[in-house]
Amino acid sequence: MAALPIIEWDVYHHLILDVHEKQYDRVKDYIMQHYLSNELYQTLGYHKDPEFHKDLKTLIKHLLENDSSLMVLDVESDSINGIALLKCMSEEWRSWTSLQVLINNQHLKELIDFPRYSVQDYAAEQQTKWDGLHIFYYHVEPFLGANQCFMAKFFNAIANVAKHMHMPRITYMALSLKDAALLEEMSYKEVKRILYSMYVYKGRRPFDHLRDLNEMHGSLYEFKVEPLKHFEELYPKHGLMGENVKDKKVA
Repeated sequence: MAALPIIEWDVYHHLILDVHEKQYDRVKDYIMQHYLSNELYQTLGYHKDPEFHKDLKTLIKHLLENDSSLMVLDVESDSINGIALLKCMSEEWRSWTSLQVLINNQHLKELIDFPRYSVQDYAAEQQTKWDGLHIFYYHVEPFLGANQCFMAKFFNAIANVAKHMHMPRITYMALSLKDAALLEEMSYKEVKRILYSMYVYKGRRPFDHLRDLNEMHGSLYEFKVEPLKHFEELYPKHGLMGENVKDKKVA
């Protein structure tokens, strides 16, 4: 069977594109390297837990195979300089439950449950469905992360993925103030805040140690996505009366 074409979502010195199946192993290694070296996760001790590593690889593989994650590629050097690990989550598919069934490690279950709880609790407060494209993880190399134009294109590409997946919103759980500040720069709205000292999962407070870094809470961010217009709505107006070109007969 012929390989599916790669979608290039945007370009700004580097390509922002779909992750082709041939790149899965490279992307998985890239995520593992940066994920486990993250200061927040090291404070929580994830880098010392081999079972966490094993289940994280399983989770990454599942997300890459099932949805449209993005990678940032320097074509000249063939190097990966960024990643957004995405998945469409819906009530109908029971998406959050299926992820929790997929993994066994307690630490990773806690990390998955935190956004699940936040998304579903916020949806219940708003009396709406919690369907949306969730950003499970993203990383951009510092030299690109410092470029506001690039970051705007990076998050715009994520929004385009959500549109094409017919998702009404994008959600992301920011665990640090730095992360939250970037989301706000990208016009994401904080919709729920949970104190680490108050969040309990199976009798323990898993993120309490983040307070050692002066990180006191996690914040759920949301970005509302405009639906794609039907192609008939894209016809240009014609003439002073504003008739649609599609209504005109062609001789």
